[in-house]
Amino acid sequence: PMGSYGLIKSITFGSYGNCLDALRKWRISKGEWTGKHPLIDLFIGGCVGGLACTVVMAPSDRVKVQMQLAKSEGKPFKGVIDCAKFIINKEGVFTKTGLFRGWSATALRDVPGMSGYYIVYELVKKYWKPWGADGKHTDLQNLTAGGLAGQVSWLPVYPMDVIKSRYQARAGTANAYTSLSHAAMTMLKTEGPFIFYKGFAPTLVQAFPLHGSVFMVYELWLRAFDLKH
Repeated sequence: PMGSYGLIKSITFGSYGNCLDALRKWRISKGEWTGKHPLIDLFIGGCVGGLACTVVMAPSDRVKVQMQLAKSEGKPFKGVIDCAKFIINKEGVFTKTGLFRGWSATALRDVPGMSGYYIVYELVKKYWKPWGADGKHTDLQNLTAGGLAGQVSWLPVYPMDVIKSRYQARAGTANAYTSLSHAAMTMLKTEGPFIFYKGFAPTLVQAFPLHGSVFMVYELWLRAFDLKH
């Protein structure tokens, strides 16, 4: 549900920023700080941010998939809370088919996805000469770099998102998958390899403005409060 997106991004960027801050202090103590984070720091920070956000992302995705499934069957829920209550009452929270079903798949998608997310963003800015009169990148440049980062981060992990959605959708049904690998192999055998990139084009189109605006606002926030990252 879109209502959880702000919270998810707050957790992701907050965890990422705190991790970089800790790494910066550690490098200063070691006498290794050069004023810029090396790529390995961005990688670690992205992994931490990606893992932290799964606490909200996994149940959010579970509810979203359940709502889509119910709507397609002509039995829509009244809302997000109604759907979440249904899942918890029927399947539980941390059970195999409960609210957190698909957490491991979410982690396998978001941890590697976020590890490259920030790296792409910083690399685009590194090789793109700032347009600002103050020698800094403009809002448009930050938006563009963020949009590209969002699109690129989807490339290697989109198949896991498709597998996760299918795995969550069949929870508690007669034809439920027993594991992520079972879901992946069944989909490959019955629908072919291209099933793993079904809906990829619309996702890329949506990713650019969504992630671009996120990074632009992030940079505006850092600038407004004179924060470092």
